[in-house]
Amino acid sequence: MFKEWGVPVFSIDQSAFESNEYVEELEKNGVAAFIVKISPEQKYLPKISSRVLENGSRGSNPLHLMTLQLTEKLSKMFLNI
Repeated sequence: MFKEWGVPVFSIDQSAFESNEYVEELEKNGVAAFIVKISPEQKYLPKISSRVLENGSRGSNPLHLMTLQLTEKLSKMFLNI
């Protein structure tokens, strides 16, 4: 799919992560896809939970309402709350 739209794709495994090979690509302007390979043993945290909206449909919570919740100190530092 990315090739069809001319979007460059970068695969980030442990080796690429440790060597920072991807940083230059992240800092470029424009669109790019990054495929991040993770260990199947890695815990899936934080998680974005969903909620029931006023109209009865479901929707994802905003990023600042992920679980496990950020500490008050981190919320102030990163979210300006």
